[in-house]
Amino acid sequence: MKKKIKTLIFIFTSAVLCALPLTAPAPLSGISTGTAAVYAAAEKSYQVNGGYIYINDEGIITRADDSITKAVIPETIKDIKVVGLGSEAFMQKRKLTSVTLPNGITTIGNSAFRQCTELRSINLPDSITSIGSNAFQACTSLADINIPSSLTEIKNTTFGTCTSLTAVTIPDSVTRIGNRAFECCSALTKINIPVSVTKIENGTFEGCNALSDITIPNSVTAIGNRAFQSCSSLKSIDIPDSVTEIGENAFAFCSGLTEINLHDSIKEIDCYAFEYCTALASVTVPNSVITIKEGTFQGCYTMTNVNIPDSVTSVGDRAFEACQSLADIKLPDSLTSIGMLAFEYCTALTSIDIPASVTEINTGAFNGCTFLTDVNLPDGITSIDASVFRNCTELKDIKLPDSVTYIGYNAFEECTGLTEMVLPDGVERIDNYAFSGCTALTKINIPSAVNFIGDGCFVGCASLTDIKLPKSLAGIGIDAFGGCSGITDIRIPKNMTIITDQTFANCENLETVIIPQNIISISHNAFINCPKLKVMCYENSYTESFCKENGINYELIPDIKAGDIDCDGHVTASDAALILQKTMVESCKLPIQDATSIWMMFTDVDCDDNITAGDAALVLQRTLTPSLMLPCEKD
Repeated sequence: MKKKIKTLIFIFTSAVLCALPLTAPAPLSGISTGTAAVYAAAEKSYQVNGGYIYINDEGIITRADDSITKAVIPETIKDIKVVGLGSEAFMQKRKLTSVTLPNGITTIGNSAFRQCTELRSINLPDSITSIGSNAFQACTSLADINIPSSLTEIKNTTFGTCTSLTAVTIPDSVTRIGNRAFECCSALTKINIPVSVTKIENGTFEGCNALSDITIPNSVTAIGNRAFQSCSSLKSIDIPDSVTEIGENAFAFCSGLTEINLHDSIKEIDCYAFEYCTALASVTVPNSVITIKEGTFQGCYTMTNVNIPDSVTSVGDRAFEACQSLADIKLPDSLTSIGMLAFEYCTALTSIDIPASVTEINTGAFNGCTFLTDVNLPDGITSIDASVFRNCTELKDIKLPDSVTYIGYNAFEECTGLTEMVLPDGVERIDNYAFSGCTALTKINIPSAVNFIGDGCFVGCASLTDIKLPKSLAGIGIDAFGGCSGITDIRIPKNMTIITDQTFANCENLETVIIPQNIISISHNAFINCPKLKVMCYENSYTESFCKENGINYELIPDIKAGDIDCDGHVTASDAALILQKTMVESCKLPIQDATSIWMMFTDVDCDDNITAGDAALVLQRTLTPSLMLPCEKD
């Protein structure tokens, strides 16, 4: 979410910068009287259409009146040879439409014509060797410019936001085109990059949304951050094999880009390089790339095919997030890590085979993959991290490897097609909302190693009917089983001492809860809206007092020994015989069934939820070894 907010802010900010005139310091006429007098003493004036321009003794035109409309500058002014235009010399002269510069001028200073919004015509003589940064920035009426062959560098933001500029020819003498040099030149359709240029700098053509044709020469080795960002008319681009690096957001938001050719010379494709290239249907990642970085192909909605080579060891955070047409992807055997939200909202993805080399699948990796039905997880995975399969609504079953020890926050939340889950024996913690909203889930085992079930872990699992809490369990979070209307009975383990807020709230069909003696606190709403509930508790226990104070129906657990089936106060061979009889004749009614409704608690001595010959054997063993502790006594 933070990234999406950041992206929206960035788009809005870029739009404002491209659309609105830039602010700048006040021109020289705004300085104090004393300072102006010093300038006046050192300058000579020259009249042009609408006002005056001013030149110093060094031949630099330093300033001009705000009222000037046209400036034809001669080679000499009052015997001073004109050699350059100073920084901000004509900045914000909003009435200026035309400038003629003389031969012999060598420099145009920083921001010299910045925000001359009505400037339509200017000549640049071949004598010019330097044009400063921002020199023509925001000259929004300038449609054409001739860059002289004497120039070796186009500096930062020189022509930025020249929104009427349609075409530029850059001479071979130019070896560097600076950062944001043509940023937001929204009418620019075509530009050449000479073979003398070795790098396309940061933001050079960012926001040139009419640019449809550009050739990158073989001399270029790097494409900088945001170099072509938001060039929405660019349909295809061939990156030469001389390029080794593509910068962050280099082609982000190039919404018309359908094809891009990436050579094996490319060693690094930086974060979000092709973010929201919404028309890009297919891409082959070069064999030289080791990491597919954060957000590289995020939001490429129409991408149906991507080839990932064996050189890749990690897929970064959000790398393919919201690639909604990506139905199939083959992950290489070299892969070790899948980043956060890497395939989030890949809604066409139906299956994923995660290689055995992968040891880490990070938060939300497959969140919202609503058509995902088949997942193969390798044995090396130790955790199912937060939200990894959240909202995978078509996922009906998944086999977790035995190596898994942790089920993270929201890991399977809203997997509404999931019907049954087998958790590996090594799982120790099931965190908050891990299975929340799994409305079709009917059965899940809680392994004996689990010591904590998080808040809301099974909230809303209305079909869940079979749940057994392990002896190891020490805590259950708030609302953990809220709304589990299919559960009819549950037994709280002896390791627990507290039953928290709404743990079993809205379990409408919950009939029996067996609570051990060592519970010392129960939240007043732990069993709210459980109309059929009867609590089984021990006499003089905290639970008995709680039930009395809150008007909850309860029944005292009788003082019966485990295995004492005939209720004579002793565990004998006759009790074993009765259990054996019950296994052979199911309709046979045992004496203990008349003594308590929770007779299974004393009869199922091996705690496997069944009355079997194994229970009879354990009872018989107890008669031979009175000190033997039965499994049910450990619970």
